Formats: sequence, structure tokens, C-alpha cells
Amino acid sequence: AYNLAIQFVEEPDNLLAGDLNVILFVLKNEEEFYRYYDKKRYFRINDFFVSYLFNNKENAYTAIENLRNSSSSKKKEFLPIVNALRLDMSNDDASVIDAIRPIKNVDESVDGILFKTYPPYTYASYIIAARIRAGDETGAKRLIEQFRKFVNKYERNGYDCCIKPQQAYLKVLDQDDEGALDLLEELFKDNALNWWNIEHPILIPLHNNVRYKALVKAYAEFLNAERQKLGWAPVVIGYKQDVINN
Repeated sequence: AYNLAIQFVEEPDNLLAGDLNVILFVLKNEEEFYRYYDKKRYFRINDFFVSYLFNNKENAYTAIENLRNSSSSKKKEFLPIVNALRLDMSNDDASVIDAIRPIKNVDESVDGILFKTYPPYTYASYIIAARIRAGDETGAKRLIEQFRKFVNKYERNGYDCCIKPQQAYLKVLDQDDEGALDLLEELFKDNALNWWNIEHPILIPLHNNVRYKALVKAYAEFLNAERQKLGWAPVVIGYKQDVINN
């Protein structure tokens, strides 16, 4: 991403739109990402999901309205996903209470939709975190078992760098914090860890762990060193509530 970013700085018009999106997203350049993001190329659920990962509430809620007003046949499928993720963006009790209802009323058929996307675990781990926060223990457990099956399937097919973060999330869910940190540290060592992995809400139980704090610090230093080479200001890395509280 950094090598391509050099090209972006020197010759931005010569990059493919897909490459450009990846570069700016991986290096967490939110302002430039939205400047070059071509909404015509992506379904509206992605507009929301990108905003969710950046914790950009304004863009996220605009994307929700656009999805609700869409004539797409996929709208009914993805609205429950959006409602569940919206919970994780809510910092006030009223919004949380408002968002819990659609999560608790989601039936098993919606869980299946999560695994029709590619890769199938993209949304699932975030929905698990939202259900845990909403107190939907039954729904969370049901989805965790489906999630585990797909992670195991992808592991057998050799998707190592893509599947290792998901394995780390499962270890946290299994209360194996040290095992999860082993995997996250391996990803960082292999230059395959990303900021959205570190900021994943499933990792909240690790936030007071000394190893996790050290990993966040090391990754932030790494990412900001790359950004500095490009003349970009440093960014804060960490789960949004930790950033707010600190």
C-alpha cells in the first residue's frame, strides 16, 4: 500500500480507482478516501460499512437513509445488518435501546445472509459483537457457531492472512485472550495487521491487557511513520470508546 501511495502522491491520475481506494483505506486517510470513493461502483451497504469502520456517524446515517430509500431487492436483506452495526456506533442509551429491537427480532434466515457476502465473515464478526452488547445471548451464540464453521473452512483452503484475524476474534470469544494476542502479534510481525483489526469491537475484553496496549502502540507508530513519509498528519488508532475516554 505504501509503494502505491507514493505513486498516488506523485501521479494520482494514473492509478486505478480500486487501487486508490485500497491505499487510502489501508493507510486510514479518511478525507482522501471519501474524495476519491466512487459510490457508483459499490452497493449502498458498503457506503455504510466503510463509514462504520471510520466511525463517521454523519456519513453512516446518510448511508442508512439511502439504503432505506433504495429500490434494490437487497435492501430488506441488508437493513438488519445495518441496524445491528448502528448499535455499535451509538454512544447514548436512547440510541442503543432503539437499535436493540431489530437485533433481537432478527430470525435465523438473516444469519444466512451474512455468509452469502464475500468474504462471508465480513459482517458476521461485527454482528456478533453488536448482539453481545445488545444482550442477545442466544442470537450471538447461534451466529458464533456459524462463524466458526466458515473460519475453519477458509483456514483449510489456505486463506491464512485473511483468516487469522477471524481466528483471533474467535479466541477472544472462547476467552483465550493470550491465544488471540499471539495471532494478532504474528499478523503485525508479518505486516498483515490492519487498523480495523485492532479496532474490532470483539477485542474489547483485551483493552486492559498489557500486550494489547503494546500492540496498539507499536502499530500506531508503524502506520503513522508511513503516513509521515507521505506528508500526512498522524491518526489515532484504537477502539472509538477508548479514544473518547482517553
